[in-house]
Amino acid sequence: MNFSVSAFSSRRRCLAGVFVLSIAAAGCSHFGKGHHDANGGHDAGGHRDAHGMHGDHAGRSALALNDGAKWSTDAPLRTAMRKIRMTVETETRSQNPASIDPASAMKIATEVEDQVGFMIEHCELEPKADATLHVLISDMLKGAGELRKPATSTAGLTRIQDALEQYPEYFSDAQW
Repeated sequence: MNFSVSAFSSRRRCLAGVFVLSIAAAGCSHFGKGHHDANGGHDAGGHRDAHGMHGDHAGRSALALNDGAKWSTDAPLRTAMRKIRMTVETETRSQNPASIDPASAMKIATEVEDQVGFMIEHCELEPKADATLHVLISDMLKGAGELRKPATSTAGLTRIQDALEQYPEYFSDAQW
């Protein structure tokens, strides 16, 4: 069976998106790394019992501050969020706010998916901060999926822009 490169890339991106979304939805904060133990350290078991280790935040669906303060950020989070914001700003700069052209929609969707994958792979946040981030990640991934469909692309863009606006309300990022 012959597959074109574009078909393979499309399938790979789709599978990667589903994989990242499933991790975000499950609240698994350090996929492929050690997980925080009860004392804030990392267990040597890597992904062992990820859902049990993160049970305190896995099902949350609301954004939360750190006892009234913004959460600290790590370099991967700051870098990825800035790349997403820059792509959104660049691709929408000369667009009609009521619609987005398909090429720009695809660029934004791809950047969101790539950067969310980067955030998850390199996450160094404490579990409660990670749980709050997963709410934003989930919204951005849903928006990316909507951007890939012309009928919902405007809603997807709005969802991503809303998540970008919420990010500095909950996370301390001096350069935002």
